[in-house]
Amino acid sequence: MTLGKALARSALANGVRGPVTVKGMDKTLTQCNSELLDLKAVDPRAILGQLQRNGEPILNEARR
Repeated sequence: MTLGKALARSALANGVRGPVTVKGMDKTLTQCNSELLDLKAVDPRAILGQLQRNGEPILNEARR
């Protein structure tokens, strides 16, 4: 099992959630969770890459 798949399985088992209280991150995390449920059809690196691409701007805006 690749590291990406192991990370994605761990995230799926635990759900991608946490103390992220930044406005707008709920939608991004929900989308990531949905994609993780279909892990057989989606590349884990693509899921994590999309989470980073979508989440970074939200988090950067919140830091301002």
